[in-house]
Amino acid sequence: MKTFQLQFKQMLRSWEFQLSFLLMTVFSVGSFYVAVKDASGQTSDYLYDAEWYFCTNYSINWIFWGGLLFIVTVMPFSTSYIKEVKNGNLIPILMRSNRSDYFISKLFVTAAGNAMVTGIPLLLNYVLCWFWFPHNEHSMYWVSRVYRDEFLMGESLLYQTDYPHILFGDLYVNNRWLFHLWMLLLTIVFAAAIGCLALCLSFLIRKGRLLLFLPCFLIWQILSSVDSVMYERAMEDPNIKYFNYNVFSYLQPFGSLSGMSFVYFLVFLAIIAVICTVLLIYIIRSEEKILAGE
Repeated sequence: MKTFQLQFKQMLRSWEFQLSFLLMTVFSVGSFYVAVKDASGQTSDYLYDAEWYFCTNYSINWIFWGGLLFIVTVMPFSTSYIKEVKNGNLIPILMRSNRSDYFISKLFVTAAGNAMVTGIPLLLNYVLCWFWFPHNEHSMYWVSRVYRDEFLMGESLLYQTDYPHILFGDLYVNNRWLFHLWMLLLTIVFAAAIGCLALCLSFLIRKGRLLLFLPCFLIWQILSSVDSVMYERAMEDPNIKYFNYNVFSYLQPFGSLSGMSFVYFLVFLAIIAVICTVLLIYIIRSEEKILAGE
């Protein structure tokens, strides 16, 4: 517990964590400003519901959020191990503390830091939109029941899929605010998982911190490309069923009209958990080599 507290305080004082939190806060407040500016001059009858202007839902912000995600999930504390190796502080730290506690605490601190960096600013944006914009149930998904049934319930698709419904569409219909809080929770968990993956990869990549940003970016590009190919094939061939492999679109409310499975999202997180566990065991068992300066 003491090791966790020390590393948590170290993270809070680091410029990487503070810069990441600042970037997310600027994005959160900036997105709210853009939404207010776009809505200015419109009467309440033409304004969308507050939920439409959330920064992760407002389509104009998704491009910025998608790029920012890979920075704020790696920068806060995932690079701390490489930083300590380069500064020559690792061996003295390991000699004074329990090595298992050190690495496990670093993993939990990374997860906590990413949860704070993503969760608090996004929640701030939600609160600002909640109090500023009207609650009139006016959005493209609530214009009419027919429209809602066609798009939320997957009754109007141009391709075949085993998952015709929008992910968590039932929850959205029953409680829209609980739906957005649930999506926020998924984003926090995903950010924590990506941060932990980057940290564990740093046990193997000790030469440069910039390399830690590359694996997450490559995963994003590969999954996005696979999803695009699958979508095009499903549109061209009715015998091919579409499935959304781009796990990052699972974080955006209505990121895809269909083809999304929550089981796939959980499997993706489970794979990350397995990789982190294996690398954590590896680094703990090789602690004697680290102390020997190898």
